[in-house]
Formats: sequence, C-alpha cells, structure tokens
Amino acid sequence: MATGHLPSPIMNAKQFHKPEKDKDGYLIPVVPKKVLAPPGFVTAVEFYNYLNGELGYPFILDDQYLLILDSRTNCEYLECHIATARMHTDIHIVFECLLDLGKLDAYSFIVIYDYDGSGVNVENSQLMKTYKEIREQGHDVEILLGGIQQFSSKFPFLCTDKIINTEPDRRRLLKNYPAIVFDDFLFQGNGEHAIDNEVFINLKITHVVNISVEVPNAFPEHVVYFNIQVTDEISSKILTKLSAAADFIAESIANGGRVFVHCVLGASRSSTVTIAYLMKYHAWTLEGALRYLKECRQCISPNRGFLCQLSKFEEELYGKVLTSIDHIWV
Repeated sequence: MATGHLPSPIMNAKQFHKPEKDKDGYLIPVVPKKVLAPPGFVTAVEFYNYLNGELGYPFILDDQYLLILDSRTNCEYLECHIATARMHTDIHIVFECLLDLGKLDAYSFIVIYDYDGSGVNVENSQLMKTYKEIREQGHDVEILLGGIQQFSSKFPFLCTDKIINTEPDRRRLLKNYPAIVFDDFLFQGNGEHAIDNEVFINLKITHVVNISVEVPNAFPEHVVYFNIQVTDEISSKILTKLSAAADFIAESIANGGRVFVHCVLGASRSSTVTIAYLMKYHAWTLEGALRYLKECRQCISPNRGFLCQLSKFEEELYGKVLTSIDHIWV
C-alpha cells in the first residue's frame, strides 16, 4: 500500500473551475470532482467530518459509532491521541471491542492510525498487523492518511491526553464542530455552533451566514454577518435571497475569509444557501451540489419548498431545469 499525503477529498475553494457561460449568458454546468483517498484510507478532513457527523445529536456521543485505534506505543498514546481513540491492543482485551467475539460489527466506522502514515510501507509495522488482523475477520477498516501528525496539525483541538470512552465522558469532554464543506474555507453547522466562541476560535471563523430567526449574531465585534431571517417552513420565501448570500460567501472566501453557514439544526435552511453558492460559483447542478454537500454533512435536508426554490434558481442560472425534485427528495 502506498501512503502519500493526498489532497483532501473536500475540495479547496480556491482551486475550483471558474464557471463558464454559453452564448446566451447561462452557466455551463460541470460535474463535481473530488480527489478521493485510495480504498482503505481516509484523509484528515474526511475523518474530521466522521467525528463531527450528527443527525439531531452528535454521532460521536454514541460509544459504538466510531472505533478509533492508535497503533503507536502506550507511552505515545498516553501523551496525546485523537479524542476517543483506543490503544490497538483493546481489540483483544476490552469486552466492547473484542475482535474474536465479533464486537466490531457494532461500529459504523473503524479507523486506525500511526504517527505519520509511514507504517503502511512496513509490512510488520503495528499499523499493518492490526489492519490485516481486522480485515481478516471480515471488517472494513480505514487507515488515516498522514497519521496523527497530519491530523493534529490541522485539528489540534480534537486531540487530547484524556481517556474518553464512555458516553458520560463523551458528553462531558467532547465538543461537536461544524462540517467542513471546503477545506479551510467553508463550514456548515447548527445554532449551537453559532454561539460557541471556542468553535469560532478553533476554526478561525471570520464570516457567518445566519439563516434563522431563532439564533442571534453572537460575535458581531469579531465576525462579519449576513442575515436571512426565514423560518424552516415549506411556505417560507428564500429565492430572492439566494444570489446575494452566494455572493457574500464567494467574496468572503476570495478575501481570505473562513465562512460558517448555519441555521438552527444545520440541515434545511443552511443547506439551501450552501447549495445555492455551489450552484452559482462552481456551476454545479442542484443535484450535484446536494449530493456533494450530503457527503460532507450527512444530516442535510432542505425542505421541499426550499428545493422547489432552488430548482427555480437552477433555471435562472442555467436557462433550464436540470434536476428533478422528485428524484432528489427523500
């Protein structure tokens, strides 16, 4: 297996294809292209989004959602490890993740890491021994590209010396963060993120699109806000606000900003605005933008009224409807 430090599959906003227009002035749609990690690997940003996935509650609070295994020495692990990680030996000695009893079936994801990812090139490394052992028992497992070195350089606030395994400890010690849509530039999350100063500091948020009537602009002294006051109802009108919101996001990113888009749950209203930005500035169809965003943040779900308005926005941008609402509505 070759390691390498692949670009994140969450694309860098400054590397996007510039939208082209046809002779009538309409955008020419392009297909989202992601740089994917090889099978069996996960990038630091993908893994960050695993950690921060949510659907009404943060998945990471479930002690059987994600099993993270540290293949380094016990001393290295105790000094600093990724939050909720266990030592690789736990699959042989701790009941809730015993490999030989099939306990790993309970986990949605299993991720293993070493210091810098170099262990994949050493057949007898502890990383590869544990990886092969888990695979031989029929379980899917992914290796973190770049190891804890790369992950901690990007997300030091998600690394710790504390042992965090039980649900009470998770609720007491863990913090949930917004999903990364574009690495280092665009994030989407909920109303709790929007009033958490620690989240803003750690992610270096400079600009916010607040699409709610419920959540205040918590940090107007330090952050530039763009507000759209609508409720999450099928009858709510948002179409006339989409272009200006997309412009705000694009201009903020172009000026070196880090943009956070939120509503209350981070699922419907915020997704509508993020999708509008992807459509206008990256020439993605409604379906393409929605599919991409759902890979970044699993819980996104614009209500049907918003999807209909996004369909009209798509027609304004491309001169015709390219996405069937019935096809993408779930």
